[in-house]
Amino acid sequence: MVGEEIKKLYSAYLIPFSDESYSLILIYQPAGEETTKALFITKNLETGDERKNILKLKTDQVTPEKALDVYDFTVKDMFKRQIQSIDPGAQLLEFRFEDPQKVEDNLKLLKEKMKELELL
Repeated sequence: MVGEEIKKLYSAYLIPFSDESYSLILIYQPAGEETTKALFITKNLETGDERKNILKLKTDQVTPEKALDVYDFTVKDMFKRQIQSIDPGAQLLEFRFEDPQKVEDNLKLLKEKMKELELL
């Protein structure tokens, strides 16, 4: 899903759209890097088309806590200003993981929710 090893998975945002597509935003720290990244994945379930974009903040410039605040604000603002105006039926589901180092458990929880919503 990500394409690189994750050291810490802080949070995720899942946006199911009404047109058989979804966006998934993962906020994480890659293994071996001192950065906090936000990976934006948008997938169309009918065609299988997938697009990825990534933002990153270096931890020597911004603490991980501050980076999480920045990403949280960015995602919620984008959802309110852009996504809801285009697709009023879209939902924003937020996942804040209690232990970011339990990456596999956190991903499992996220995948279970995606299966429940028939996104996987």
